[in-house]
Parts: sequence; C-alpha cells; structure tokens
Amino acid sequence: MISPSFHGSGGYVLDGYGNLHPFSTNGKPMPAAATTGVYWAGWDIARKVVIFSDGTGGYVLDGWGGIHPFGIGANPRPPAVTAGYWPHWDIIHDLALIPGTHAGYQMDGFGGIHPFAPTGQPMPPAITSSAYWPNWDIARAIVILGGSTLSTPGGYVLDGYGGYHKFGSAPNPPAFAYWPGRDIARDIAGY
Repeated sequence: MISPSFHGSGGYVLDGYGNLHPFSTNGKPMPAAATTGVYWAGWDIARKVVIFSDGTGGYVLDGWGGIHPFGIGANPRPPAVTAGYWPHWDIIHDLALIPGTHAGYQMDGFGGIHPFAPTGQPMPPAITSSAYWPNWDIARAIVILGGSTLSTPGGYVLDGYGGYHKFGSAPNPPAFAYWPGRDIARDIAGY
C-alpha cells in the first residue's frame, strides 16, 4: 500500500508487517522517518496507512480493527484511538479520515462503517451505509468526500463487483464500472 505524503513529493509504502518505508519522487528530498510503533514479524496483518492532512503523522490499520498512531519526523505520536476492535477476526478492510481531522471511519468486509477518533476528541456520528452484506465479505473500500465535516460526513463504499454505495451526506453515486459476479474491484481514490 502506497500513501502519498502531505506535500505530494513522496510518501510511504506500508508492508504487511506494519513497517513504513519512505520514498521520494522527481529528486525531491526523502520524507522524514515515520515510526508506527507496531511490527508484526512474519504476520501479514497490516491493511492500510493514512497520513493526516497537516503532515504530522497518521495511522496504520490492522485487519482486526486496531488503529495505530504514528508521528512523522520530530512530531510526537498522536493520542491513542478509540475504535472498534475484533480480535482474532481479520475482517476490517479500510479506513478513511474526515478532511481536516484525525477522526474518521473504518469499514468491515460486510460494509459496516465504524467511527473512530483520538482519545479525548469528539467521535464522528454513527453511519448506516446504503449497503450491508451480513456474512458476505464483499466490501472493499471506503472514501469520505472532501466537503465532509465531523458533523456531516458523507462518502461511498465500494463492493468487490465495482458497485458504489453512498452513505451520510453524499450525493447519488457517479457512473461507475460494474462487473457483476466478479470480485475484482479493490480500491477507490478521489481528488
């Protein structure tokens, strides 16, 4: 998983064990080191990395729903995160931040959307997706729209067939590719 840095000149590659490896583009300086504080030797459980818009740090998500904060460079590690956690069940697939905050949502394989926030900060509201597939691990990705706020978040869940499913304040989904019966869609990104 590659995550762009906050200034667009490089970023970090997350390996399955939880390590972050910096890279730069077009001869730009290498981004500052980021230490996750987690390392699962020989265990491919890390799922996603996100970087805060202010570039001070971010989170690594594990498959059980653990959200592990890290600082970048001289920035201290952010506070611990209050989030859902499903030990011994590799069911959490993705997370996304609400723009301008360190809070957001993690998504399970059934399409369930679960809020999280740093300890001591307001928790985003509970959200019910327009799609939920109990006992069917088909949800692949979540994106939160740029105009979202902590009180009015909105976005889309992507299913494995390529279907977009809106939640919160998001408008109806745009036109999209769709491959019924083929679990081939993996991720969505916006700009």
